Amino acid sequence: MRNLFLIIFISLLSGCSSIPFSSWSQFSSFDGQQFRRIKPGDIRVKVEINQNVEMNINKTRLDLGLVNASSNRQVQLYSKLVEQQLIDAQKGFFSDTPAMRSTTYRLAEESVEQFRQLQSAWALKGDNQLTFSVAASIPDAAKESSESVYLTTSIKLSKNADYITLIERYSVN
Repeated sequence: MRNLFLIIFISLLSGCSSIPFSSWSQFSSFDGQQFRRIKPGDIRVKVEINQNVEMNINKTRLDLGLVNASSNRQVQLYSKLVEQQLIDAQKGFFSDTPAMRSTTYRLAEESVEQFRQLQSAWALKGDNQLTFSVAASIPDAAKESSESVYLTTSIKLSKNADYITLIERYSVN
């Protein structure tokens, strides 16, 4: 029986944050067949941050790594902007959510081919270890702001799937 260890490692701003339990449970049954079935053109990454914070949209990327008996590959998959939406502030019972900017990305054309190469490097026998992270560039001013700045990142692996939250309301400052 093939063992698969899926490690989700998110590193943004040289800090760690909590990953929602629902995300862990969705990835706990993720296996090689599912990884090889992903169409890289369908992958979407969504980053949400306070509206008043300007991110460098050209620096958002998805980093993937694959380690098995025959391969140790790390790739940086660059993205292209798909859309931006503004989300109104919301009053909550325990806390309020500030107005947010939601930015959605897809893989850049050159990254689609890199993703396919990584899929073909997946070993059919033995252990495979997959790591991935979303990297986004946030200005230093946001980290030093007196107002709370929150970051949420999500990934969508197919057209018909829902977004899977990787980091939810991580306080940047």
